[in-house]
Parts: sequence; C-alpha cells; structure tokens
Amino acid sequence: LVERADHLSGRFPKDLDALPHPAFHLLDMERYFEILGEAQAENLVPDQHAGERLLPFVSSRGCPYSCIFCTHQVLDLPWRGRSADGLCAELDRLRAAYGVERVLFLDDLMNLDGPRFAAVTRHMAEVSLPWDAVNGLRADRLGEDVLRDMQAAGNRKVTVSAESGDQGVLSRVGKKGLDLSHIEGTARAAAGIGFPCQVHYVLGFPGERREELNNTLLHAARMRRDHGAIPLLQYATPVEGTRLHRKLCEDGLWADPEARDR
Repeated sequence: LVERADHLSGRFPKDLDALPHPAFHLLDMERYFEILGEAQAENLVPDQHAGERLLPFVSSRGCPYSCIFCTHQVLDLPWRGRSADGLCAELDRLRAAYGVERVLFLDDLMNLDGPRFAAVTRHMAEVSLPWDAVNGLRADRLGEDVLRDMQAAGNRKVTVSAESGDQGVLSRVGKKGLDLSHIEGTARAAAGIGFPCQVHYVLGFPGERREELNNTLLHAARMRRDHGAIPLLQYATPVEGTRLHRKLCEDGLWADPEARDR
C-alpha cells in the first residue's frame, strides 16, 4: 500500500495552490444557495437545518489509513492538501464574493497535518467563519487550543471517529491506528470548555463478537455519561470496492448472497 501511494504521488502536482480555483463564478450562486436552503429545510443536509448559505468545500484528498469500511479505498489516493495560507485566502475571497455563512469541509481526513489544521482553525476563529468537517476528525490530532478555535469560529460541535469502543477490534479490522484514550481525551477537553462533542461508532464488523459489540456500546454510554459526548451509531456497510466488501465475498459471509448486488 505504501509503495502504491508513493507511485501515485508522483502522478499528481505537489503544489495544489498553483492549481486554478474552483469556478464558482460559472454557477448561478444565488440559485445554488437557494437549493441548499431547500435541502436544509427538508432535513437532507445532516446537522445543518438553520437555512444558512452553506458552501461545501474540499481542502484535501486522500487518507493514509485503511479502515476496512471506508470508501476512500475505491480510489486509494495519497493524502494531499492545500496550504493553510492558500486555503484561508480563498475562503476569505469566497465569503466576500458570495456571503458564505458556513463552510462544510468534505475532506476524507482534514486534520491529518496537525500544524496546517491548527493554522486553518485559528484563521477561521479570527474571521468568525463557522465550519464543519462532515466526515469527522481524528481525536489524536486535536488539542484544546484547536477546540477553542473551533468554538470561537462559531462551530456547533466537534465530531471524532472512534469506530469501535473495543481496542482489539480497532487493531484487528479497523486499521485506524488509534488509541481509544484519545477519544476520551477529546470528549473530556470539549466538555471542559462547554463545546458539544459527537463520536462515530460502527457496529457489525466481520467476526466481531458479542462481547466486543457490548464494549462499543458501553464505551459510547460512558462517553455520554462522563463527558456528555453524543454517540453516533452506524452499521458496517459493505460498499463495493472496500476491504469490508471484499472480505465478505472472499469468506462467504453474506447472509443473503443477492444483497451483494443491491
């Protein structure tokens, strides 16, 4: 996987700031925000229901981790990100041009580069531009200063991804390289400054035992009890192209073989 990533990295430009900006000027932006407003009203944009002028945006692509269920594996691209200075300058320009009220970052893993992420969160706090990381963040790359900047920017919450509350499951099938102590550390730090926290969990990995499932549920309950963190529980979904889908096919684990094609 590392060799493939190194090979692929040579096929892409390294200076993303040198690329042209997305051509928002070619869109009817008022109609764009109107459609997004209608989607918010119909509860089609998760967690975003206030009728704001939302701007979905991608500041980086790729991820070096290999979580078994993640659709990043379909493209399997190395991580590349815009520089903090270039990204912040572009967001300032878009806000001035179109009255953007909140940015929705669609990155696979926005906070992989800790210093870059800290610089972006600091700038967003300074200009009071709220934002959200739709796919969640890594808890081991979140410090209290960053959480305070997120809160100061006007963010409503921080969302981190635990995936499992059982360390063995994380090591065996999650391939996330995460210690669960970082989840609790982030939940505790967020609670300490009165900043809402959400934690993603995934249930139903292949071979996951009842005890391990219960460990995840107990972890979620404990984070809620001790730190007020809201658990977000999802089922492991075998999207075609992921390791999860391949494992189900290779090991004959489909309860309903016809489900593969649905």
